[in-house]
Parts: sequence; structure tokens; C-alpha cells
Amino acid sequence: LQPGSMKLGLLGITGGVGGIFAKLALDEGHEIVALARSPSKVSFSHDKLTVMRGDSTSAADVASVVAGVDCVVSCVGQPPRAPTHIMELTAANILSARPKKLILISSLGLGGSAPFVGCILSLIAGGGNIRDAEAADRLGCNASCTWVVVRPAGLNDGHASGYFATAATGTSFKPIARADVAKFLLDALTNREWECQALQLYAA
Repeated sequence: LQPGSMKLGLLGITGGVGGIFAKLALDEGHEIVALARSPSKVSFSHDKLTVMRGDSTSAADVASVVAGVDCVVSCVGQPPRAPTHIMELTAANILSARPKKLILISSLGLGGSAPFVGCILSLIAGGGNIRDAEAADRLGCNASCTWVVVRPAGLNDGHASGYFATAATGTSFKPIARADVAKFLLDALTNREWECQALQLYAA
């Protein structure tokens, strides 16, 4: 590894934010070990990228990614009203593997960050999915390792335009680009001021 670079474990590389983050991190010289149910869905390759076949609901699969990395970044999500609940189990599996640092994507409206948004999320995603996501958020915020939980507003595929991160609660219905969330994750690797905080993330 080159000076200043890190070895990262990544869950959710085939998602919108995870894929963008991986490319940004690789461009910065970081090494990535990623977990994917279908490695063939990772549409790019890099000599510092290793994609392992596995599932975030498997403790053994997650442990194989967490072992030996400097930080685990979880971009795992699930579609509204998904029939299975994976968020809490994924977070629990990560923490059981004892990471040095965890950066976990949650959502605005969770963890008491924006109650009105939380009510709307429950209507859209379903109560079971929200309870699952709330449990994952709570696990992240109570981790014994260094942690950052980020709760972005609604996501879109627009161009990066900058972000605003704050620990203060609030409400926003303005979407934020997935590219901006990915840039926040990259910055969170080294920003000590954000450590052990749950941050709301808005478009700048």
C-alpha cells in the first residue's frame, strides 16, 4: 500500500453508492476487498480490487472481508417492502467480526433524526423494513469500535454537487446525489471529527 492508503472492506459494491465509492477509493490508492452475491455484477476491475462471492447475512462471509482491513464500509440497502430483512443482521455480522472502524449508511428519518421523514419512510418501505433499518442504525451507533453512521436524504443519480453533513436533526426532501454520498464516505475514512457520530447528509 502506498503512504496514506488503506485496506478497506466493502459491502454493497453492486449498489449505486457502493460502486461509485469503490471507484473513488481505488483512484485514491486504497485497496478494497468487497463482498458480492454475484461478483459478475461488478462492472469494473482494478488491480487493487478483490471481489469475494458471499452474502452479508452470512457471518462467515462477512468475517472473511473484515479480517485484516483498516475500515469496513457498508453500503448495503434493500428495496422498499422487501420480503426479507437483512440490515440488522448485516450490521451485527460486521460488528461480530470486530472491525477497527465501521462506516455505515443508514437513512434520514432513522435514529430520531427526522421523525416526519421517518413516518413517510414507514409508509413507503413498510414497518418491518423500517424496524430492521432502525435496528441496524442503532447497532452502528453503539459499536465498540470507531464508527460513523451517515443518514442521507433521498438519493438520486444526479451529478455530484457537494454535500452538507451535520449532527443536528432536521428535515429535507431535497434529494442528494449518490455520487455525493460516495464522496462523503471517502472523506469519512480520514475525517476524525466525524468519528463516533451519526450524521445527517444533505445536498449542498
